[in-house]
Amino acid sequence: MVTTGTLSHRQLIDKLTRHCKERVSGTVFFNLDNNQSVRMVLNKGAICWIAYGDLRGEAALDSIPSYMHARFNFNPLLKLAIGEQQLPSTSSILKRLYKQLKEDGSEQDQGIPTVSEVVSPAQDCAQGDGYEQDLVRAVLEREALEYLGPMAKLLCDDYLKSMPTRISQAQVHKLIAALAQDINDEHKGQLFKARVQTVMSI
Repeated sequence: MVTTGTLSHRQLIDKLTRHCKERVSGTVFFNLDNNQSVRMVLNKGAICWIAYGDLRGEAALDSIPSYMHARFNFNPLLKLAIGEQQLPSTSSILKRLYKQLKEDGSEQDQGIPTVSEVVSPAQDCAQGDGYEQDLVRAVLEREALEYLGPMAKLLCDDYLKSMPTRISQAQVHKLIAALAQDINDEHKGQLFKARVQTVMSI
């Protein structure tokens, strides 16, 4: 789970955009000072569910404050979507959030992306898949802990020490297979593999 201090509107949307481009799955929270939160569920980088207070879907998107400061929290283990929502494409959602900054006038000259610069998850897929190392580590450690105990962290540290900050899907599968072998129980190893693959949607 990743949690930050208070960020500006621009920083919040930049981080959301980065998560979309890296095609991660999980739930993003913008925890506002008014005790409300914006919640967005990502599925392989696609924003598939939005809530703000009691509002859902496009109504929530339309009501997100046009200029906000909030703490950014991302949990790859939570997928809090309740019911399907008909939302614009992820790139359209990001463009709308960036556009708020231009309309607010607070960051006119801060290099806000133009429409063509916000890349959709589908376009990213064509450029290659990848996962943040911190996300991979968090999922592997959590799921391996039940089977390997304290050794889970040591093994993950050892396997990941030579990995880049962005890990390909093929490398993630190799990491899962290596840890499954360390479990030394074929049935439990298969359960571990299935759980990690489900959490990471791979």
